[in-house]
Amino acid sequence: MTSVVERFTRRRDHLLAAGEENPGEAGQAAELASTAERLRKNAEGTQQWLADRIEPASEQARKAADLVVRIDAAAKKLEQAMHRLELASLEKANRERLADLERISVARLHQLGRAKPGPRTGSLVPPPLAQSGLDTYVRDVTRLAYEAEALADLQLKGI
Repeated sequence: MTSVVERFTRRRDHLLAAGEENPGEAGQAAELASTAERLRKNAEGTQQWLADRIEPASEQARKAADLVVRIDAAAKKLEQAMHRLELASLEKANRERLADLERISVARLHQLGRAKPGPRTGSLVPPPLAQSGLDTYVRDVTRLAYEAEALADLQLKGI
């Protein structure tokens, strides 16, 4: 808009100068110069109107950009929280699975006569077993732990 205002100012000045140099065309030059002046004033008004709106618009754009940054950060935190929740539920499910497998293995050992029923405290760990039974029990629990870790890794990788 500044260049438009400058062009109308130059055009008005040239028309006034042309009217002074050419008295026969002075009336028409003065009329064109007044039109150029009116257009210059309108352009200045438009320039001021735009200037009054640019500052609030740029402030709104800055606020919107800040809001987008905050939304992105909140979305990332939400995604991380959902991932942690998924891991926690997976861990809980694996613990429950391990407990079930431990109960099943203890029950099987009882059926085979290798273990005596455990105390009534609700403990899942059987009383001390004979060395071969204890070795089998430790191997089973270790295998289950490795399976649970492998399952957790696979689920984390989305497989």
